[in-house]
Amino acid sequence: MLSHDSINNVVKVLDLAKFCNTSDTTPPNLRAEYNAIKVDNGPTKPKALYLTSTVPERVFTALDAHFATNYVVDFPPYQLERVAPRYGDDGRKAYLTLRGKHISTVRWNQKDRPGSLVFQMNRALDDGAIIAKMTEAAATVANQLQTFADCPLDYAAPVPSSACGTSYGQKTLAQLDTMALKITEGDLPFMEFDKDGLHKAGEYYFHEQGTGGKLYGRKASVWTRGVHVANVLWDARQSSLEGSAKLEITNSTLYDTTLSREAIVDNPVKALNSNVIKPFRADIAFDSPGLMTFLNAVHDRNIEAVRQSAYHKAKKYVSLATDEIEGFSFGSRSAGRFVRCYNKTKELETSKKEYISEFHKINGIEDTVARLEVELKGDYFRTLVGFDWRDLFDREKMVAIGQQALSGWFDWVPANSTDSKRNRRQRVTVVDFSQVKKSEYKRQTPAPVKSDRMERIIVKSLILRAEASTTDAGIIEHLQTAASIAEKNNLWCWMQGKIENIETALTRRARLEERELSKFFKGRCWYEALIEAYGSFQPLNHQTGELASVAPLL
Repeated sequence: MLSHDSINNVVKVLDLAKFCNTSDTTPPNLRAEYNAIKVDNGPTKPKALYLTSTVPERVFTALDAHFATNYVVDFPPYQLERVAPRYGDDGRKAYLTLRGKHISTVRWNQKDRPGSLVFQMNRALDDGAIIAKMTEAAATVANQLQTFADCPLDYAAPVPSSACGTSYGQKTLAQLDTMALKITEGDLPFMEFDKDGLHKAGEYYFHEQGTGGKLYGRKASVWTRGVHVANVLWDARQSSLEGSAKLEITNSTLYDTTLSREAIVDNPVKALNSNVIKPFRADIAFDSPGLMTFLNAVHDRNIEAVRQSAYHKAKKYVSLATDEIEGFSFGSRSAGRFVRCYNKTKELETSKKEYISEFHKINGIEDTVARLEVELKGDYFRTLVGFDWRDLFDREKMVAIGQQALSGWFDWVPANSTDSKRNRRQRVTVVDFSQVKKSEYKRQTPAPVKSDRMERIIVKSLILRAEASTTDAGIIEHLQTAASIAEKNNLWCWMQGKIENIETALTRRARLEERELSKFFKGRCWYEALIEAYGSFQPLNHQTGELASVAPLL
């Protein structure tokens, strides 16, 4: 039996939890090995309840071995969910959940409590009935863990199968899709920009962009040989980031196989007289047609996640028109790991990142592609033994990092099974890492993402100039030019959405200039005037630069 630890401000259990016969010297004991201690950091209200249990050493050995490759130990209706260790942690810990809801934190291998499991409870400490149930749960789990230590395979996952996801023989591409590095400020605080907002350091130009968002006060884009390779942010707004800066590699640069790590990280950092501290964030993407099978299986609820707490909080995105799944997220954005799985081909239709479509095509994938994107942050990188940020630029090591992040955490099993213990069901293969392409990627120089912002500005300007023109020929010429640009750049839908906005601009300017609207526009919408000029009048004579005729076409 355990005795009270020498903890300050021990609150007598009798005073706050009258659910069994206790005394000041005898804590409640549902089992011979249990002692309950309440720790109070205030004068009256307890902050936490600790239940300790002495278990054989083999339990800790079995837990450590199991959590090295699995995420959950299943004791229906309870589950123990692995928690990634953090710097400074005393021992190991896991979350005890009841049907996906967290009820306690379980710790072991603590220096001051060797040989003990410690169940920490922080809620409803003034409710004796809940404390009684918690004590029963701790006793049940402690006993189950001893059975688990004797027969760990009953609670472990068997060899993965290819039930769904990336089937054998289908190619999976791996790509670093996002990279943000924490660097020292170096010469950034002393950087001076010329009248054009430019500063040159070595072979790199830094173009001042203004504010750097919530974390940093200033921002500049980084260019070399006419290519925008990165953004750098500095002048920290928070004391915890003082003396640091942030280097964000542009998305298209990461797909440019003609650029080395030295060109996009090492050399610009050196030009700033700076050093890389650690990664802020890295997104590792796995693209494959086979992942569409996995995406649809999730949508149809043919499979479910072993990690129920994350599964119930996951968000799914479905088309209202077709009821087809477009993607889902898994995990928390505030945690060290977060996963997105979505139809990448559909997303590329609107994002205009043609270089990613080209990346798929030149590397042998032309079908509809789904993407599994693993977002990793500092809290996770700290748990990797021997990790170096440069490993993320080595494709083989990057794939291994992504595989380790998913293993035992992003596990999925068939939903319909006779086995009530999810952790014993056969895993489905989400990504077959033996089929992931790790080398021999085709060389690619992505073209910049095309923006039609300038064309939209020109079209609106031409419409305004047409209304202000003093001749019919000038009005029709400006409107025809605006319509031609709109047709070439697929801006008709945009113009229809801006009818009211441009109409307001025309009316406002006429009032400010104290005049009537042009007779060509008066009494009708500018869009109708543009359609008439484009479809009913002789086109511009390019030899003379003037309209051949203002008479309507027959």
